[in-house]
Amino acid sequence: MKEKVHSFPAKKVVIFLLLAVLAVLLYRFVLHPSVEHLYILDITTGPGGSAIYAGSNLDEPPSYYIPMTKDYLRNKSFHRIELSSLERGDKITVISNGQVLATGPYTYVTIYCIFVE
Repeated sequence: MKEKVHSFPAKKVVIFLLLAVLAVLLYRFVLHPSVEHLYILDITTGPGGSAIYAGSNLDEPPSYYIPMTKDYLRNKSFHRIELSSLERGDKITVISNGQVLATGPYTYVTIYCIFVE
């Protein structure tokens, strides 16, 4: 009678560890949003598009350039609002993937939503 050969459990451990590392990387770089609280310093509109220049302090030069589409702007009730309703000094919360282009002022790579407070 032949004996059963059992597979080595290390193979299962290695697969489990690889899946765990993949899950952590997915959460950290794809699913984990970043939140920035900023003040509007300037709003530009024109044929080339609209944009917001924002910073963490009203007394400093803008540190963020945010190209706009009206789909981004929401109030606390998650209703869309128009860019024309904003003005200098309004506080915004930008929810993004946390990645910015390394230029000044910074530009977000991916924006999920902008809440106006």
